[in-house]
Amino acid sequence: IRSMAALGRGFGLPALGGTAALRGRLSGTWQAPRFQGHLSWQEPHVAMYAADQIEGDVEWLPRTLRSPRLVARIGQTVATVQGSVVAQGLAPLRTLDLKRDLMLDLTVQVSPGRTVDLAPFLPAQLPVRGAFRAGGRITGVPQEPTGEVEVAFTNFQTWDEQWQRGTALLRLTPGAIDISRLS
Repeated sequence: IRSMAALGRGFGLPALGGTAALRGRLSGTWQAPRFQGHLSWQEPHVAMYAADQIEGDVEWLPRTLRSPRLVARIGQTVATVQGSVVAQGLAPLRTLDLKRDLMLDLTVQVSPGRTVDLAPFLPAQLPVRGAFRAGGRITGVPQEPTGEVEVAFTNFQTWDEQWQRGTALLRLTPGAIDISRLS
């Protein structure tokens, strides 16, 4: 697929970009296509977020995207994702608000990770730099996700202090991130 943007527009998802290779089985109708197979997506863009590569097995049903194992690479950071993203309601996909109308149910493992690779996803004033591993489960809508994520840092800097290692348990609640444990 030379243009994921063109493919996305065809299915009412204008916020895609990059190039991809798909292997698998396509069935169903034009209004309700189904795909099950393998995705290798280079320079993927989804809305305003970009990565270097996304690869893994996927199943696309009407209004649902599932994966038993999808690997995303951004710089030297590798995230493995399992789970599903479901478009809620009956509105056409092209009219969805991606932050409010999608329901997430994801298990995520990041190893290895570098905060510099994830800068576009982090608050600009977050004073944390270094290497990390993370794992947890995230559910809910992208605008207000819920879940728990455990993070282990190595050789990191925060508030102008150098640390050899540290761990944190983050609880995501609508509108907030609670640091349940920090060492």
